[in-house]
Formats: sequence, structure tokens, C-alpha cells
Amino acid sequence: MPGKEMSPKLVIIPSTSGRRAEALHSLGDKIELAQLPGPTEELQDPDLSLVAQDKSRFAADLLQGIVNAISSNQMSEEEKSQFMVENINLLQVAIKILSHDRTFQIVGADTQTSVPEEQSLRSGDFEMISHGKPKDEAEVQRHFHNMNKLGASIYQVFSGSHIASYTPDYDMPIETRHTQKITVHLRPEAVKFFASDKGFAHYQQVFTDFYRSEAYKQNNLQPIRPTNISAGFSLPVFIQEQAVEAVELDGKKIKLSEANEEFLRKVIYAVAIGYSPVVLEQIFPGAYNFTIDNWHWLQEVVKEITANVKK
Repeated sequence: MPGKEMSPKLVIIPSTSGRRAEALHSLGDKIELAQLPGPTEELQDPDLSLVAQDKSRFAADLLQGIVNAISSNQMSEEEKSQFMVENINLLQVAIKILSHDRTFQIVGADTQTSVPEEQSLRSGDFEMISHGKPKDEAEVQRHFHNMNKLGASIYQVFSGSHIASYTPDYDMPIETRHTQKITVHLRPEAVKFFASDKGFAHYQQVFTDFYRSEAYKQNNLQPIRPTNISAGFSLPVFIQEQAVEAVELDGKKIKLSEANEEFLRKVIYAVAIGYSPVVLEQIFPGAYNFTIDNWHWLQEVVKEITANVKK
């Protein structure tokens, strides 16, 4: 007798990010994906896996009340109609949860970039300060200026992620969270160039060109500006501009000249998406490697930046 075919897992992300949605869509028909907005005010914590956890729990709290109300028939048809007008996406996700017998997963993620800044007590000393999205592009140029002044041509990206797996016992999810650290070693001469007005104008232009390229815009992803990403630093742009000497991923440092495409896909996935292998493996075993090896967008982005490296 043939075995019963497994239905797709319901995976919910508390994020409006198109890139993160497409990253999970790359897992194919093994999952059914749903999106909800994250909290308007994010948790401020240096442990980004806790920030990601807070996003997941925010979504769970939003959904729990409406799921219980629908399943216990506490919501009248009039209330459902009004709710659909005001919160149709939330209602649709709640209905999906019930159609999956209250078995689903919520996956949250957050990334921040740390750049060198001078310590006030001793001139020349620096510390790594975490930054979210810059308020303007002048702030991005100041990061380059500080790095050049301090002789510290590095920056770090921290990616925290969290997954909560729910069963009909809704209040007791199985939770896993993890943080990845990526250290990017830039060429001092590139940092000096980007700190100048001419060099920063060049960075802005190549940034615009990359994020408007067909490789990036696949799957209807919208073009972005430096103010749309943490610190305004784009690793794909730095690689394309031959500004990177080496990259460390989870303690493994590789010179860019020796990095293969698989390593580049893993690094770009970590900084641009932020779901760690530890978290993705909770969706299904092999999910991380499947994404790294098969996500067409990721493959095309790596091909784009390596093909357009200056000769």
C-alpha cells in the first residue's frame, strides 16, 4: 500500500521582505508560505536571535486570538466581514493555520551591521558599533570616512534567526534560535576611495546599477538604495568592485581570490537573508543546502557579481 503523501508545511514569516519570502519560496512545494507584517517597534537587543524571536512571538500573539475565535465560533459573520475589511491578511493566515490542523512554523530574522568607530578616550582606538538602516546616504559615507581614518578596513554583519514550531498544543512551541557572524575584510585602498566624494558617488552609482540589474530584480524584487540596508553596505557591490580581501563566515576565513561560488552563495545568503542553517534545518533536513544549491536568484546574483568584477 503506497504511503500517504505529505502535505506542504505551513511556514509564516513576520516580515514584508520580498527577499526573505523568495528565499523560503525556493524550498518549493515542501512548504506553503504566508507573510505577516512584523512589529512596528523592534526589540532592541545585541543578541539578534532574540530580536528574531520577538518578531516570531509577535506574529504568534496576533494569530492566537483570531484562530481561537474562529475555531470556537465566537466570531459572528458580521464580525468576520468587518475583520476581513480591516485585517484580511491576518484572517487569511489564521484560516490557513486551521486548514493545517494548527500545525505550522513561524520564522523570524534580523540583521545588523557593525562598523568601526573611534573611542573617545584614546585617539586611534576603535570599537565596532552596530547600525541599522542609515537615515541618509551621507551617513554611509561617514562610515567609510571613519574606517579610513582609523585604518580599520573591516565590518561585521550579524544575522539572527528564530523558528517556532507549533502543533495543536498551541502554547508550547518548539523553539530554535541562532546567530551567524560574518566579518568582511575590505581593501584599505578601496575604503579610502569610497570615503572621498568621487569614490562615494561611484559607490552610489554601482549600488544603483546592481540593484536594478536583471539578476537582482528577478521574482519582482524592487530596487533599493543604501538607506534600505543596514549601514548602507552591500557585500555584492563590494565584491563586484574588487574591494574585498577576505570574508569570515562562522569563524572560517577565506580570501576572496580563493572563494568558490558555493562559499559566495552562503555568505550572500547570510548577509542578505539572515536565516541560519540551524534554523532552516528545522523546516526539513537539508533545507539550507537545498536553498544554497538551487535558489535561482542566489545563483544569478553570484554570477552577476563575479562576471562583472573589474579586470
